Amino acid sequence: KSVDRLKTLIERRGIRNVVLCPVAAWSGKTLIRVFINDSHPASSFTEGTKKYSASRMECFHAVEMPADTIDNLLRERGIDRVDLISITTNGAEKQILAGANGTMQGGLRYVALARTGENYTQMMDALGYNLFGYDDRGFTFARREEKR
Repeated sequence: KSVDRLKTLIERRGIRNVVLCPVAAWSGKTLIRVFINDSHPASSFTEGTKKYSASRMECFHAVEMPADTIDNLLRERGIDRVDLISITTNGAEKQILAGANGTMQGGLRYVALARTGENYTQMMDALGYNLFGYDDRGFTFARREEKR
């Protein structure tokens, strides 16, 4: 539904600089299960990333969806330069970034993460990024400059 709505918006607005990839981003090419709450889509999460009680899970329904790495998705579309990756997920940041290793090594300047987990500063430090800015919605990290 989200992809269809976005396609419609892109067409209506005449936007030409958007490439849609109607698959989930992940650490490898696979099928993943996503739990969706239609009343609150922002609360969706990938199987294994959250532990909720049985009563809380009654609000969600599972959907299987194809997933691939950001590196593969970009390569397949002939995109060789990316300045920003923005991840708005509930707990799957590490898996998604594991699939963007080549993109990060290729000079990705910024990574934005929604405020849905913990230890982002330490995780991004290990990947070569420093905290650049933050607000009530999340964090932006900038690639560390290599010393000459």
